[in-house]
Amino acid sequence: MTVHGKVQPNVRPKAQAKAPVSFYDRFWRFFASVRLAIVLIFLIAAAAVLGSLIQQEGAYPSSLPPEIYYPMEYGTYGEIMYKLGFTRMYSSWWFLLLLVLFGVNLIVCSIDRFVPLIKALRNPKVARSRRFIASRQVYTQLRTARPPEEALDLILARFRKEGYKVYRDGVHGYADKGRWGRYGPYITHIGLLLLLVATLGMAVPGWYHDEFFWVAEGETVRVPHTDFVVRNDGFHVEFYDDGRPRLFQTDAVIIDEGEERLAKPIRVNEPLVYKRVNLLQASYEFLLGETSFELLRTVPGQDEPVSLGLLTIDMQNPAPEYIVSDDTKVTVVHYLPDFAMDPNLGPISKSPDPLNPVFILQIEHGDEPAEPAILFLLQPDFALPGLDSPYTFRLAGLEIVARSGLISHKNLALPYIYTGLVITVFGVFLSFYLYHRRVWIRCEDGLIDIGAISNKHAFSLERELHRLVEAVKQDLGAEQPVPLRRQPKAAAAATADS
Repeated sequence: MTVHGKVQPNVRPKAQAKAPVSFYDRFWRFFASVRLAIVLIFLIAAAAVLGSLIQQEGAYPSSLPPEIYYPMEYGTYGEIMYKLGFTRMYSSWWFLLLLVLFGVNLIVCSIDRFVPLIKALRNPKVARSRRFIASRQVYTQLRTARPPEEALDLILARFRKEGYKVYRDGVHGYADKGRWGRYGPYITHIGLLLLLVATLGMAVPGWYHDEFFWVAEGETVRVPHTDFVVRNDGFHVEFYDDGRPRLFQTDAVIIDEGEERLAKPIRVNEPLVYKRVNLLQASYEFLLGETSFELLRTVPGQDEPVSLGLLTIDMQNPAPEYIVSDDTKVTVVHYLPDFAMDPNLGPISKSPDPLNPVFILQIEHGDEPAEPAILFLLQPDFALPGLDSPYTFRLAGLEIVARSGLISHKNLALPYIYTGLVITVFGVFLSFYLYHRRVWIRCEDGLIDIGAISNKHAFSLERELHRLVEAVKQDLGAEQPVPLRRQPKAAAAATADS
């Protein structure tokens, strides 16, 4: 650069400082991103699939608490799944957070695109240049001797007869139909938002529960998360010849506020419904009920032990003490329903179910001092080495009790979920099967330019416009110097108005 004969270095003008972007703008841009929607949909779908593969809390056939059941059933992986919330997937904080983020993304995306769309559809620009009309997906040109206003009246009348909504601005005309097809994605968004709200509502206490519980024959149990109880009046099971169960049924009675309200058998896929709670038949098992043992006492000098009486124990609910005879009392010191030996903890119970019961007892007979004894159900005459007890047991009777596994299921969000699904399907139908067709017409200097575009299915638009143009030619007595032609939608969309 030369100034007054002196060479000056090239100096670039300072770039204008960018205006600081507000938090609102950053928030809006982030959540208006379609890429964010795709990522969130992928994460939600992956979590939902994972939740369907992992047995969720309350649905497994055991009365053990989840923090014990999962590590015992699946080892280290079960403990990891429980700590990460995979066992309560649909109520975990991070899954609910994904749903909230997706809901915000849907709302922002819809507002960001719906408001301009509404403005464009309500106030379409009618007057367009010949270059713009010629660049539409489908275009043709007619020549007529009729005055422009008269020709435009006849053309718009023809389009109106075909169900188009028409506008006029001098010698320019505009017609469109199928606007609801443009609203389809936003109706789908409304349906998805309703589904999300309903899903989040399932986390509200009292709206949703799905919990497995056991109820034995003759037993009355409070239904989880409710204020009523269910009584099992009988359990029936039938088998096929190959041993597979053909039918298992619980004769259930609902008792509410001390009164019997409903009696109905519960079968697989035939639940009992009371107060919007579904009781479903899920499983069954056979357990020990009342079991009788003959209490024997070894007497020095006699070959055979002496029987002191019959000890009858309810394995489901043992009493703290039993009177065997007038001078013999048995006290239950400790009870292990499902006995096992842990290398670190020693004797433990693997579950609360009487699958391998062991009793530690204290027996008092007459004026003699109390003696300890151990009762193994599977081996009643077992004597623990080192424990010199004069008492042994002999199995006298065994009762098998059927126990029914039920699921208490309640979902108040279900009507909203169904409504959301219907709205979503309706929006998808509008999006895929209703096409928004727009036609611009310009009548000037004896020439009529007709250009049209459709958001979908350009072949159908071409066929319809061909039929309409033929009808217009007959109405006007016009000729067609430019045949009807179609070009790609991308090229039509890229051509600006001039």
